Amino acid sequence: MDACLRAVSDRQKLANLNASQMVTPYGRWGGITGIQWGWVASLFLGSCLFHLKTYGFTDDHFDRISRAHQIAQYGELPFKDFFDPGYFLTLFSSAAAQVMAGSPLLGEAILNILAFSVGFSLTFVLLIQITRSLPLALLITGFVVTAGPRFYDYDKILFYPLGVFLCWRYIDRTSLPNLALLGVGTALAFWFRYDNGIYIGCAGTVALLVIHGKNVVLLYRFGFYALTVVTLSLPCLVFLQFSGGVGQYIAQIGNYASREGARTDLFQFPDLQIDSEAPLLVIASQSYPIKVRWAADVNEAERSDLEERHALKNPLLDEGRTWEYRLENTSVQHVRRLIVDPRVEDTGFIDRSTATVPAAESVGAKVRSAIVTFLPVLRIRVWPGMFSAANATALFYYLCLFIPILALMSVGVLLSRPTPVRSVRSEVARGLSLATLCLLVDAFILRDPVGARIGAVAPVLAIMGTWTVGQLASSLPVQLGSAANPIALKSVRFLFVLCLGLGVFLLVSDRVTPSLNQPKSWRGTVQRLAAFPPSENLLPRGGLAGLIRYARACTRPQDRLLATWFAPQLFTMAGRGFAGGMVVFFGGHWSSMQYQQRIVDKLTQQSVPLVFVEKATSNDFRNDFQLVYDYLQKNYRLAAESSLGDPAVSDDGYQVLARQGLPVLGRYEPWGLPCFR
Repeated sequence: MDACLRAVSDRQKLANLNASQMVTPYGRWGGITGIQWGWVASLFLGSCLFHLKTYGFTDDHFDRISRAHQIAQYGELPFKDFFDPGYFLTLFSSAAAQVMAGSPLLGEAILNILAFSVGFSLTFVLLIQITRSLPLALLITGFVVTAGPRFYDYDKILFYPLGVFLCWRYIDRTSLPNLALLGVGTALAFWFRYDNGIYIGCAGTVALLVIHGKNVVLLYRFGFYALTVVTLSLPCLVFLQFSGGVGQYIAQIGNYASREGARTDLFQFPDLQIDSEAPLLVIASQSYPIKVRWAADVNEAERSDLEERHALKNPLLDEGRTWEYRLENTSVQHVRRLIVDPRVEDTGFIDRSTATVPAAESVGAKVRSAIVTFLPVLRIRVWPGMFSAANATALFYYLCLFIPILALMSVGVLLSRPTPVRSVRSEVARGLSLATLCLLVDAFILRDPVGARIGAVAPVLAIMGTWTVGQLASSLPVQLGSAANPIALKSVRFLFVLCLGLGVFLLVSDRVTPSLNQPKSWRGTVQRLAAFPPSENLLPRGGLAGLIRYARACTRPQDRLLATWFAPQLFTMAGRGFAGGMVVFFGGHWSSMQYQQRIVDKLTQQSVPLVFVEKATSNDFRNDFQLVYDYLQKNYRLAAESSLGDPAVSDDGYQVLARQGLPVLGRYEPWGLPCFR
């Protein structure tokens, strides 16, 4: 009898253990083995080398680099001395990196690459815990890496997985030290960029509500969490109060957020464009991705004609005037005709010096060609009018919305299980905290242009999707491991991992290929980033090289420059500060009369010998900043109208304004422009 009772008891314990493991398939956070930590360290190092090899800049990135350079070079402070949308610690971290590295671009690259690698490593750790499969976690992380996040979004890559990790760590063990760590992560995320901290704070609050419920402990724990965040924020708040005021900080952030939300169509759903005339099946030819930035005066009809003339397939808007295409004809003659077209402002994924498409010569392209040759069925495209590259971004957007909703459904399934209360509550807390973070990211980060923001949110959405799939799979009434043939099950898993690994390899091998005059060695990349003045090959828009050379040659290091359009790369590349507290005039940000008066007051106090005006956007500048425009008209004279060597504009595409009464010390050839040094 006693033996029977012990058997029943042991069977019940085993059932409870299996149920608990079904709900929490990844166990305690200390459950990662030494071998797995070795893989995490290897992924970190591999990420550093990979992102160093593929490192590059966009116009938007220079917006932050130039602000940080203003701190490092001139000792100016955000909100007090120049306008800022809320990148407080982002700018100071970048400035510190620039000072320590002795180069603005090398310091920024080191900061970005390290943050990327930490963020992807945390993503890898979380995926190991969810999947309990090292190969599967590694491959999913590989897909996240190849989503192509922009390097200036390193704060999102770092803090979103970190927020999830700290939330789940506290859920796993509800100790005060773990809650304090969550508060530290929330405060750091907030002061790097305020909205990141808000999203993580909301996720942490949801975790506390679910874990502690109506228990009085909830009040104490929430108070401790809030106190930690506020205490860590005090140094920043005190600093801001004595360097311009916390009110000024809030006002500038609010002004920027309201205008940016209106400009980027916040809460607008992207449209799916279905070509009803497209055939149901097509045989696709080999093609390669490239990017083209069209000139500002190219309208939609002209762009369509140019796309047909240059055989650019599958147009997909990337950002602004930049479009992504698939190019089938990669001959040197065809590519050269594209890059010399005066309506083409710049290109990406093309080596302009040799007029070749490096992706066509990459290892991934050769492997893909071999696979398609062996399996020609892979060339078949089903309903290309719907499943086109143009719809890829929109479909991804709706997938991002669907994943958190599916996660909420899986939480409902969890609540219906007859499992121990503690296990269910912990898993529900994980799911709801992660869904909260993802829904906020979907709502406020994934806005127009969605394609430019996909990579930044890929890690946290991959974690969400993997967790959701795991929960739905564990809710199946029959476990595959006990119902299927073990050999067949292992074969299916092997084929799945093999296909997933091949996909990661093809994507990564294409990304490793340099897009534009990239050095072949990591050492060459570091040397180029460390050089001063910076190499013109690092410019996201090569046409501004002439303007930058002129500004560097004809102004003193202590002089400031003013550009009336979006050209933040001018200041870092020329080694000059921006004037009036405005790094860019774009989107009507800080264009109210009180801010315009502040800009004018600073211009009167600073040495600003030259002002550059892009004629294509001059009307926008005049309409948004009438007071600043009037000041320039009264205090500056037109020195010249020139293209400044930019092939994307007309011969008089730029106006060079010189300050009245300032003695000219020489002339700059070949354009005969005035020099003030």
